[in-house]
Amino acid sequence: MKRPDAAGTAAAAVLWGAALRLAADVGRQSAAPRRAGRARASSEFGPEWDALVGRWLGHEASASVSAGDLVATFDYELDGGVMTHRAHGGVSTEAAPAGLPHEALMTFFPRAGGRDADAVRYDNAGQATRVEATWSDDGRALALTSLPEPGEARWRWTWRFEDAATLRTRLEHAAPGRDNFETRVRGTLRRA
Repeated sequence: MKRPDAAGTAAAAVLWGAALRLAADVGRQSAAPRRAGRARASSEFGPEWDALVGRWLGHEASASVSAGDLVATFDYELDGGVMTHRAHGGVSTEAAPAGLPHEALMTFFPRAGGRDADAVRYDNAGQATRVEATWSDDGRALALTSLPEPGEARWRWTWRFEDAATLRTRLEHAAPGRDNFETRVRGTLRRA
């Protein structure tokens, strides 16, 4: 076994110190509460999107599955260039890994003008779905519709503001090659 020289030992100590500082910084950022309602740094998204920003708590239920508690967040990221939606729990229509609650991450990319967006949704069932996000004319409802993929079922998830602190959700599915959506899950989220 070769003995390290003094320069190697000093370099290792510097690297180790930097690693410890980085770990402490990451720990502080992870432990810091997320700022709900964080103002967007750019105007790429239209003002409709601001109403979603923050943390939401609620439940979802379907005719065949008992209610599930749901935690959801919406936040601007990358200086307002994208919006991220994270969801934990609720009723899953996909098979989450055994013993784990359903988790999903969706990243929105604003279209020209900022009112509507394209998105990609990922979940812990291993699915990645391209999504079109379109606001209603009155700006009170956002419809998220999966883009058609050959041989795949489609879904539409609608978030409608009942008031500034309450979102009603509806998840609908359509069989492959069909456009008639049927409601599968309904939910209510309240601003935390």
